[in-house]
Amino acid sequence: MADPFTSAIQFLDSIGFFKFLIPYILTSAIFYGLLRRSKIFGEKSESVAINATISLSAALLVTASPILVGIDLSKPLSQFLSYSLIVFIVVLVIVFIPLLVWQEQFLKKVAENKKVAILMTIIIISVAVLTAIFIFYPLQISLIYSSEILTAISALLILFILLLIVFFPSKKT
Repeated sequence: MADPFTSAIQFLDSIGFFKFLIPYILTSAIFYGLLRRSKIFGEKSESVAINATISLSAALLVTASPILVGIDLSKPLSQFLSYSLIVFIVVLVIVFIPLLVWQEQFLKKVAENKKVAILMTIIIISVAVLTAIFIFYPLQISLIYSSEILTAISALLILFILLLIVFFPSKKT
């Protein structure tokens, strides 16, 4: 007999929760955020109903079209979101751990020197892109190239840490 969690997931799958409702909620939230941010229909407080109506309608159109055509998006969508979460966590770890140690000095140096900010941004984006490539396309990378990518990621991390140490020495106690 299956455990209650497995039974609940299978029930939700049988009623189309993962094929329709989750993509619908995600799409409508994205559309609503974009409409609210762009202020196409007026200020944020004035256009709440219009933004909500348009985002819900557009999300229904976007979500219903694969079902009407007969395409199942639940597996690719869940795979994409879980891989994206892993990349996001890696980037957060790379950014926030040094900030915990050198927060005041980091903000001061970045405010003073634009080259440091640009260099840090390039390194963070490079690590994020290499991590995303390594996670999203593991089958296309052969064993020969995977060691090179791991070496590149390691080199970028070491360069990032060295830049932090050079530009942001810890405070003397």
